[in-house]
Amino acid sequence: MISITGSDLTGSSGDTDRTYTVTDATFSATDLQVFISGTYVYQDVDYTVSGLVITFSGAVFDSQYIAIIYNTSRIITLTYATASDVQRILGRSAEFTESTNPTDTQVEIFISAMEDYIDSICGRAWREVTVTEEYYDKPSNIINIWDYEIRIALAHRKIKTFDTDEGDKLEIWDGNEWIDYVATKTENRGTGDFWVNYTDGFVYIRYYSQLFNTDCIRITYRYGETTVPNAISEACALLSASMILSNDDRTQLVMDAGDTTHETHADRISQWKRMAEQLISPYKELRVINF
Repeated sequence: MISITGSDLTGSSGDTDRTYTVTDATFSATDLQVFISGTYVYQDVDYTVSGLVITFSGAVFDSQYIAIIYNTSRIITLTYATASDVQRILGRSAEFTESTNPTDTQVEIFISAMEDYIDSICGRAWREVTVTEEYYDKPSNIINIWDYEIRIALAHRKIKTFDTDEGDKLEIWDGNEWIDYVATKTENRGTGDFWVNYTDGFVYIRYYSQLFNTDCIRITYRYGETTVPNAISEACALLSASMILSNDDRTQLVMDAGDTTHETHADRISQWKRMAEQLISPYKELRVINF
């Protein structure tokens, strides 16, 4: 919700067609509710919306309070498959649009969910994924007794280069506060305070004082490969299509007359899921961590 007064609008107090620009990029005008001094005003009657700009057609005074209650739009970025891939699996000749059932947005939501599912069962990703504040105890594998270099095995491989601008952190608890090594220390294998094997997902920290034993290290990092294998793309499309077909009313997507000589929805869903599992199986991550 946004709480403002008329003084936050363009124009002068008492003018008509005064405007307010919403700064939240996820702002959605769907089911928007606007109140002026506690009175509900109606969209397309008392105000109009164009993008992030709200224009009030009636007079609004600077002293009046304005409450804007809105939904946030879902921003979806797809990497593994597209709505066109799902259309191909379903055998549809027409593209998904905002007028079809399901809509293109709904199809993208299914695809996004299946991307998350594939990442979770594979333990890896072919897109950039952020892990926030992953905690670690002090490892027992002291590599160099003279300067106490320790190794942290991250939960993932293919780590993106640590960058404070991207929100990456390597934090050590000193008993009073968290010290972010990425922001305040030097990354260098030879002379630095830490270094990272970005390919295999290992962080090496050189420290000169006793670390606390439990949850004394926390790391925020990004990981993910940059090229999506064809098998992963096809598996994502198959899984998305099976999810959509399971919600079909048997009239909109694929014909299912109930004839035992024809493949039913249930047959297709089961077959597509089996095919997807076969495609995904070789890409499942198995990590052996030495302590």
